[in-house]
Amino acid sequence: MIVINKTNPTQAILLTLDGVQNHSELLVQSDASRKEYEIALGENASLFDRYDLFSVDTSVFNDMPEGYYSYEVKDLDTGELIESGKLYIIPDDPEPTIPVVTVTSNETLIFTK
Repeated sequence: MIVINKTNPTQAILLTLDGVQNHSELLVQSDASRKEYEIALGENASLFDRYDLFSVDTSVFNDMPEGYYSYEVKDLDTGELIESGKLYIIPDDPEPTIPVVTVTSNETLIFTK
């Protein structure tokens, strides 16, 4: 799973594209809304054949709400699927506000954040 933290200026994305040089962008679809996005990957910065390393400016994720997404990368020559998986965008405020309920008597409840 690719985890995106929009508070970082750049995001490292590791993929296994099996040496395919002519690949498409990262095609991303929201699990909640089914809205689709295309993320340009740029140059492969990996020094090894085992995996592909891409550095992506996190500003490309600004229009994407937090949550889960599915992604695909396809070969541009054949249209064949090279890799697919899940992507998660961390909430801007990673610590959720959970209301605390305090019982002061049998009839009074106080909610605080």
